[in-house]
Amino acid sequence: MTPRQRIALRREMARQPADSPLLSTLQDQYEYDGIQTCAGDGSCSIPCPIGINTGTLVKQLRQKEHGNRSERVALTIARNWASVEKIARASLIATEIGSKVAGPSLAKAIAAVARGVVSNDLMPAVPGPMPLPAPSKLPNTTKETAAAVYFPACINRMFGRDPTQSRRAPSLPEVLVTVSKRAGKPLWIPPDVAGLCCATPWSSKGYQMGHVVRRDD
Repeated sequence: MTPRQRIALRREMARQPADSPLLSTLQDQYEYDGIQTCAGDGSCSIPCPIGINTGTLVKQLRQKEHGNRSERVALTIARNWASVEKIARASLIATEIGSKVAGPSLAKAIAAVARGVVSNDLMPAVPGPMPLPAPSKLPNTTKETAAAVYFPACINRMFGRDPTQSRRAPSLPEVLVTVSKRAGKPLWIPPDVAGLCCATPWSSKGYQMGHVVRRDD
């Protein structure tokens, strides 16, 4: 659904009376097509001739849908992100071992249980083979000769290569550090980057308190 379609449908829903069958249908269908499928990153405002950021609206709509329980869970995860990152890597290692023994169905079953306990919104499903865990250590870099500072995203500190590829294949941070060095623009990775996050997961999902905690860390 395009940003303009999202806005047009919001207007139509506002125009409908409370007991309108059409309003009920639109609300039901809009949940997935209009809210869940929005990237929420505001990139829609770039091609928009008047710069409308529909992502801001969608984030507000997502925030209104959250209950107190899911807000508390999101806030707890934000406050303990360093531990969550370690647990995520350990889980991937355990899943990799379990999949070799019991097959990929084990990972799907574990994810399904976790989604039931935590939240379908906060815990992703496992549609296929899980990626390999990321290397436990980031590439060695030097601050003195660096042309730029590189903060590897938390997603790349937890998730590694495609499981169909060789375990010896380099990780994304390793590739970027190597290519930058060859280009004469070496990078420096701060030693304390582990456990940090840009807060985008909470912002895009509309978890305001968790977003503030990670943003201000």
